[in-house]
Amino acid sequence: MVTPVLLFEAVGMLLNSGCAMLPVMDAVSALLPANQRAEFQGIRQEIKEDAPLLALPLERLDFIPRYAKKIAGLGQMKGILESSLRDGAMLLEQELDYRLEGVL
Repeated sequence: MVTPVLLFEAVGMLLNSGCAMLPVMDAVSALLPANQRAEFQGIRQEIKEDAPLLALPLERLDFIPRYAKKIAGLGQMKGILESSLRDGAMLLEQELDYRLEGVL
């Protein structure tokens, strides 16, 4: 659960600062564990080859919860991807906190 939070926060922050999507994906992929990095790089390649929407290839990333993918997809379609990634990261973080409270 920590990985999607960091991924959404990092991508949102870098896009918001004016970086282009592909360089952002290159930088953020270094934060991921090896198996998730390979999966993420596959998505990056599809976007480079003109995938119509970021949300479509992201649907296949198993380590990101479905609701977070939907938030990113809606943000992409509305032209507010950066803020939707921040919102998604906040929800993911709240879910993580809730799960940790149940453990403690």
